[in-house]
Amino acid sequence: MKNVDLLLIRHAPTSCNLDNVFMGSQDHDVDVSPNMKEIKNLRETLTSMNTIEKYYCSPMRRAIATAKAILPDVSFTIDDRLREKSLGQWEGKNKAALMSEHPSAFNADGRLDLRYEIKGGESYDHFINRIESFLNEVKRDPCGTVLAVTHSGVISSVLNIYDKETVSSHVRNVGNLCLYKIEL
Repeated sequence: MKNVDLLLIRHAPTSCNLDNVFMGSQDHDVDVSPNMKEIKNLRETLTSMNTIEKYYCSPMRRAIATAKAILPDVSFTIDDRLREKSLGQWEGKNKAALMSEHPSAFNADGRLDLRYEIKGGESYDHFINRIESFLNEVKRDPCGTVLAVTHSGVISSVLNIYDKETVSSHVRNVGNLCLYKIEL
């Protein structure tokens, strides 16, 4: 079976990202205009690859706006499995305050453990199962390179699944508008 290269991009920063507030499944708009330099650089990088055969995007507005800004002439397949993990009652709340109230939910670096059960939130097993379902579908398709515009939790989980040296369920430090490449 042919290997598939999966390219992952996290959406442009939202006001919640800048204010250090958890969004989770809340569907926020994003203003991509302050990030046009990074968007232009990503566009140039992706178009120079000339090998991307399939394009996917989370259904959340912040991801769709980012995808359209990076590659305005490309038709993205919207895939619900790429949406961010629901954080239930934590959505819209300040991360620092939650770290103080729920220290066991975070590692020493202050990153959220996605296994931590948040009231009203999506379970870790459900979250990972939908991501693995997407990855398995992509692996079964004989195309060479796939691009997905998605979210920090999704990218962290994919990196955790394919990182053979580190077993972790913590959110990694995934930058907005950063490009990650995984061989499936």
